[in-house]
Amino acid sequence: MIEIKNIEKSFDGISIIKDISTSFEKGKTNLIIGQSGSGKTVLLKCLLGLHEPDSGQIIYDGVSNQNMNESERTLLRRQMGMVFQGSALFDSMSVIENVMFPLDMLSELNEDEIREKAIKAIDRVELTKAIDKLPSEISGGMQKRVAIARAIVMNPKYLFCDEPNSGLDHKTAIVIDKLIQEITKEFNITTIINSHDMNSVIEIGEKIVFLVSGEKNWEGTNKEIFSTTINIYDKPDIVKGLGSRYFDSEGVKTDELKLVDQGVLKHYLVDTYNGKKLNLKSNGRGGGTSNLFFEKGSISYKDLLKLNTRTLYITETIGHGSNLVTGDYSVGANGFMVEDGIFKYPVSEITIAGNFKDIFKNITLADDLEFKYSTNAPTMLIEGMVVAGK
Repeated sequence: MIEIKNIEKSFDGISIIKDISTSFEKGKTNLIIGQSGSGKTVLLKCLLGLHEPDSGQIIYDGVSNQNMNESERTLLRRQMGMVFQGSALFDSMSVIENVMFPLDMLSELNEDEIREKAIKAIDRVELTKAIDKLPSEISGGMQKRVAIARAIVMNPKYLFCDEPNSGLDHKTAIVIDKLIQEITKEFNITTIINSHDMNSVIEIGEKIVFLVSGEKNWEGTNKEIFSTTINIYDKPDIVKGLGSRYFDSEGVKTDELKLVDQGVLKHYLVDTYNGKKLNLKSNGRGGGTSNLFFEKGSISYKDLLKLNTRTLYITETIGHGSNLVTGDYSVGANGFMVEDGIFKYPVSEITIAGNFKDIFKNITLADDLEFKYSTNAPTMLIEGMVVAGK
């Protein structure tokens, strides 16, 4: 396990990493994600020891980097494996020679022992038949496997991967993701993956740290989205439902999906095209959802309005203000001010704002669900949003 506490790093007076604290768990695939320039590569280099943080500390299985002497730092580096973005294989060396390289440089094993360990690592990534080939003689996906074999041949406690899917087609990228996840669990490694590939987030994001402009914007998993009280369905067979259908626009049969179960994302909307990219089977959502709805809550509409002394009741939103990269949400709105459950006066031309990660976690639903459209929800209370206006 690796913990980071209040890490900061700047270059030439420009702050790149800004007071980041989080932890990366052993036996799980931990992803650092963000756009180019978000600071994820600098953070990864700090974890690797290539950059010394300006402030804060990094704790490796209970031992702080601030308390390590040079010999302890050297030992720590030998416990790290690295998969580089471009694989970084030696062109003039065969597959087995590339995998043997760290053992030749850093271990005290004899030649036979080194070769035996290298063969085991190559066998684990299923490249035994390519053992004597040069990097130029194998595919990009196979080169990534060689890089993974080289990274694990020293039996590391920590595995770092910098954009392991870079340059690969979608299907091969998913295979590499799964391989990294399998190795992580098999050897109980603390694995940290630097990526901007959302397919990786969907497939293996057991712990995700999302960076925006050097700051931690969000952390969680690829499953935890809503409050534990939230269930969301897409049912294509509701009688007289405006979105009811037996088949989607591609002719694929549609079945009921429980998209969110007690706050946990269970399914994605997959058509044939995106299913091929994600290596998933279409679930009949070509053209979008059918009858999408939130399951009703357990509190009445009137009691929901009384939960807070003052509540803003929104009847209309104006414009579209969603940033799907950062999760920021901001729209104009009209409605009424409610005090102790009583409508007091109308309000108009105000702005409501928040972030989806907070909005989704702070929803309380009433029991007044009605099916009027193809997308339906009961009255919902969202706490903690920002309101601006006169």
